[in-house]
Amino acid sequence: PLATGERTYTRWGFLPFFENQSLTVIQPDIGNCGGITECKKICDMAHIYDVSVQCHVCSSQISVAISLHMETAIPNFIIHEHHLANTTPPNTDTGKYNYQPVNGYMEIPEIPGIGQEISDEAMSKAHIETIK
Repeated sequence: PLATGERTYTRWGFLPFFENQSLTVIQPDIGNCGGITECKKICDMAHIYDVSVQCHVCSSQISVAISLHMETAIPNFIIHEHHLANTTPPNTDTGKYNYQPVNGYMEIPEIPGIGQEISDEAMSKAHIETIK
């Protein structure tokens, strides 16, 4: 199977791959493709073309939680990417909850919202400016 898409933006960027049937799996990155709603639309389009989805996840615990929810909500989910970057600080320190696979499986967060919050440590390191 051929897979790509972590640097493809919006459903219109994915459309040529669907139309020419060059991909078996798409890998939209929720942070790059246009957010949660746009990613869901991309996944729905992929389903119409019988293309599987594996969200690209290589940034933070926030991204992990959102991707797990997205993958749970679509019928064409194939596999969850758990990048090495998601196993080490500083990525694991970005969220209050550290979602890691257990025996090859990920648990879906059942906490309200996306199932993740920015950690106090990450907030203490953030550079926050106020607009005057």
